[in-house]
Amino acid sequence: MIQFKNPELLWALVLLAIPIIIHLFHLRRFKKTPFTNVALLKTIKLTTRKSSRLKKWLILFARLGMLTMIILAFAQPFLPNSKNFNKSSELVIYLDNSFSMQAKGSNGSLLNVAKQQLINYLPEKERFTLFTNEQSFTNVTKETIIKHLIDLDFSHTQLPFEAAYLKGLEYFNANEKSIKNLLFISDFQQYALQNFKPEDSSVSLGCILLRPQKNSNISIDSVYFGSGEGSKELNVTLSNFGQPIENVAVSLFENDQLITKAATALDNESTVQFTLDKETTFSGKVEISDDGLNYDNRLYFNVEQPERINVLSINGTDDLFLRKIFTDDEFKYSGYDVNSLEYNKLFEQNILILNHLDLLPQVLVETISDFYLQGGTVLIMPDNEADVSSYNALLSVLNQPLFTERLEEIKKVTTIVFDHPLLSDAFYSRVSNFQYPEVKSYFKSINSKGSIYSLEDGNALLSGGKRVFLFNADITEENSNFLQSPLIVPALYNMARQSLRPKDLYYTIGQKNTIVLRENMSSEDIVHL
Repeated sequence: MIQFKNPELLWALVLLAIPIIIHLFHLRRFKKTPFTNVALLKTIKLTTRKSSRLKKWLILFARLGMLTMIILAFAQPFLPNSKNFNKSSELVIYLDNSFSMQAKGSNGSLLNVAKQQLINYLPEKERFTLFTNEQSFTNVTKETIIKHLIDLDFSHTQLPFEAAYLKGLEYFNANEKSIKNLLFISDFQQYALQNFKPEDSSVSLGCILLRPQKNSNISIDSVYFGSGEGSKELNVTLSNFGQPIENVAVSLFENDQLITKAATALDNESTVQFTLDKETTFSGKVEISDDGLNYDNRLYFNVEQPERINVLSINGTDDLFLRKIFTDDEFKYSGYDVNSLEYNKLFEQNILILNHLDLLPQVLVETISDFYLQGGTVLIMPDNEADVSSYNALLSVLNQPLFTERLEEIKKVTTIVFDHPLLSDAFYSRVSNFQYPEVKSYFKSINSKGSIYSLEDGNALLSGGKRVFLFNADITEENSNFLQSPLIVPALYNMARQSLRPKDLYYTIGQKNTIVLRENMSSEDIVHL
């Protein structure tokens, strides 16, 4: 069956009546012709009335045919695919209700605009499937979906375009005889459609792009603490997606009570600082005012008092210097000799110290390896008469440089890496003329990783990073005066402080978050969030 691309132009066929009417009136019109010559009159009689009328009718039909062809040409007739003509159709709609759809459109938020368009233009009785970022409504009609559309709210979840496309394909019937249409309604902020290639060519994909009236937006990008002695500097980073702004106000709340305000000029990005007491417990919120998206105008966070850090030392010598560093106000210190050690206690610690052991049993090496793999920090301080092979067994599993030999040479500690994370906040100035400590003997390593303190010949005395730290010499009084120097306290203190992962100030919904529990839990324990 022939169909037309512009069927409304077929009304022009009515105009064909005009030449017909003119023709009929022309046949009835009589003309007076004076004749002065009888011979001419005889010639006229030779042309019969019948042939004259036939000629005029042929002219009329030619004119009508020409006009008809012109009208049909503009109406653009075509033959539809006979295979699809009698097929049933399926419609699946993806409605994006992510937070970015809060942007203002011509009639409220973009989500409200999309919902109103669906209510206005969906066929009354046709069945279809509609799904959002979190909900699905299968095989419904306009009448049954209206209430759900009105109640539909914004979602923190954002389906990637490919995931939404594949999910939409799942709702189609396996019947190959149906015409399948998949419709996306979104602002497409997170989607890059240029490189997308549909996997199913039998599905017709359509996209309705909703544009906000304003493309500008200010958001709170992050909240974090900087370093500071005696106080905590709370940094609030703002991002601007629009024209530069001269003055943006940032408010800090505690339990919904306004504490203070700050202002900043904002080009692309800017940071505002607030000062909090060091030991405070703070349930706070930072907030800005912006006419763009609402969901990123406030950020909730929580500051808890720091926990005591669990420190365990396996002692081969006196641990008095460790007890003086790891005091009870910040640390929970415990010391054991290797024979009385309960190995299960190791996994309750944040940092494990090997305090000048002469031999490392194989079971201890394996336990320390497991402890490290589970996120623990290890500090290795070898004894001057240490069994090198047992220490190298541990260093090997911890992916550290091995001891090659012990050198009986007096060397001073002359190099301090002040920029190392252990020392970056430890010194007010970079001292270069103090009394350097020294060692009488030390273990030589090849390619020490991350030297912190180095001897005058370039060999490392203390090195490490990524939760493993290694002394290359016995630092007890028999072999060194390092324990009496000001270098020992900041190094060991910060090792322990950094072994406890700080709690996150906030967690972002819709993302994978890791929460560290305070205690070991059995399989039957229940965690409440």
